Amino acid sequence: MNTLKVAAGVLALADSVLGLYFSYTEPFSSTYAALTGYLFWLSVVLLLVSLLCIYGVHYAFLAAAVLAAAVALDAPFALTYRSGPQWALVALSLVVLVASVAAFRRKSSLSEQVNPMNLPVFG
Repeated sequence: MNTLKVAAGVLALADSVLGLYFSYTEPFSSTYAALTGYLFWLSVVLLLVSLLCIYGVHYAFLAAAVLAAAVALDAPFALTYRSGPQWALVALSLVVLVASVAAFRRKSSLSEQVNPMNLPVFG
C-alpha cells in the first residue's frame, strides 16, 4: 500500500475524531440538535470507513470522500456557537475529500519489471 492511501486513511481518521469531539462538546439547542446528532453519526461512520481505508480496502476511499463532503456541508450548521473550530473541521473535511478521491483514483499496479508473470524465456 502506498503512502497516499495511508495518508488519506489517517486524515479521514483525524476528521472523524474531530467531528466526534465537536459534536460531543457542542451545546444542544432546540433548533440545531438534529444537525449535531447528524454530525455525530456521520463521524462515527467516517471513523469506521477510515479504519477500512487504513487497512487498504479500495472502495472505502470513495465512501470516505462522500462522508467527508457530508461532514463539510453539515459542520457550519451544526456548530453554530463556535466560529474557529467549525471552519477547521470544514477545511479538514475538504482535505480528506481531495486525498480520498486521489487515493481512490490511484491504482496500485506492478511494474513490468517486478511482475511475476514476466518470466525469462529460454529458447
